Formats: sequence, C-alpha cells, structure tokens
Amino acid sequence: MPTTNGFLREWRNHRCLTQSQLADKVGTTQATIGYLETGRRKLSESWLRKLATALDCSPGDILDRHPTPGRASADSDRGNRIAELRHTRGLTQVELANLLGTTHSQISMLEAGDRRLTQDWMARLSDALGVRPGELIEAQPDVPLIRVTAMPSDTNPYGGIFGGWLMSQMALAAGSLASRHSKGKAVVVAATDLAFPGAMEVGDELSVYAELVREGTTSMTIRATAKGRERDGEREFDVASGTFTFVATTADNKKRPIKP
Repeated sequence: MPTTNGFLREWRNHRCLTQSQLADKVGTTQATIGYLETGRRKLSESWLRKLATALDCSPGDILDRHPTPGRASADSDRGNRIAELRHTRGLTQVELANLLGTTHSQISMLEAGDRRLTQDWMARLSDALGVRPGELIEAQPDVPLIRVTAMPSDTNPYGGIFGGWLMSQMALAAGSLASRHSKGKAVVVAATDLAFPGAMEVGDELSVYAELVREGTTSMTIRATAKGRERDGEREFDVASGTFTFVATTADNKKRPIKP
C-alpha cells in the first residue's frame, strides 16, 4: 500500500537498493530515506526529482504507480507487445537499445511494464521496429505464412486431401519462419505431434500459421497450425497441426548460432 509519499519504498525495493544505497545515490542519510518512505518527511518537488533520477523512473511514478510488473496492466500489456515485435524482428534488447540510442536497462523496463510508454517512446520504437505507433498498443490479427487452394492433384486415392500435402504445407510455413528468424539457411530435422482433426475438400482454402515456441543455440522449435475455409463460405475449421524442429546452418550445412 502507498504511504502519503506514494510508492517510494516499493520503487527502492524494485531496484534492489537498500536505504543506505539509495541515500548514497541522492547524497543524503539512511535516516532521511526512512523518514521519506514512512511519510514522516514530505516529498518536495526537489526530493522527487532526485529520487526519480536515482530510481530511474518518473516523479509521477513514485507518487502514483506501483513498480511491480502486472500491477499496471496497460503498461504490462504494451511491454509484452514491444517484446513480441522485437522478437519478430530478430533483435535482442541490446540491439534495439543501440538502434534507439538508449540503454539495455531502458528496453528491459519498457518490456516489463516498469516504464511508461510515452508518446516519445512510441514514436521512437515504432520507427525502429518498422510498425505504426498503434501497433505497439494493440496486436494485429495473425497473418498466415501460407495461403493456398487445395487442388485435385493434392488428393489421396480416396478423393480426400492427402495428409502428406498438408504436412508439407506446414513444413514450408515453419521453414519460412525459421529462416526469417535465424536470418539464414535452416533445415528441418524433426516433425512431431502431428494431428489431422479435420478434412478438406478440393477447392477449399488452406491457411497455415506458425509461431516460434522454443529456441536453442542453433535450433528452433516451431508450432504450425493449418486451418481450412470452405471455398464458397466463411466457415473456418482446424485441419492439421504439428511441431517442427529446425537447425540453423551455414551454406555448407554446418551448424551455426542463431544469434552470432
């Protein structure tokens, strides 16, 4: 709970500082910090400015906002969105910080929801990530990596759409994501958890979505989901899913790190 002096104690604890360490940062005594935290000494504008600088937050944050991620759900959701977009662009926090001319810790705090996403930050981040400012606030609808119409040549001997064709389309979508994420050649080494819960007919439209679910030094695990749509309607239905493991390689097929 905040005191009459806001969330000063919570911000100090969040920055992993003792009262003595914070006192050293602002040039005062441990006793004074104690008085400020308990409300026995008033937080003047001068104190707020000095403490905000030492705690790497805004004066308003000390007075009005709990620092723990998740307490401010809007900031937390926007932070998750920034992390998602950065990840999609294949950037580390350090690389994004370098693009923006800021520090790794600033990006970390933005993604954790510990720093407010101001209009200035939105403009800078949207430019660095190649998106509209509004996309930092609200996730865009999923876009399929592959969209194709099932043709007569894609059928099995019984006239239904061949499961091997569905699997190959999922592998192509997962492979596209693997190459984009690793910024180079990536080869599939395993396919697991394959399931075919629905059946398509010739003429139905297939959309394949893929997402990275795990990343190692050289490997990527990608989950692919295939959905069908009736040719003459809007009804969508699940037709296949699977998990694919890829390894990033050099041009001569030697393993390489995903993030050099």
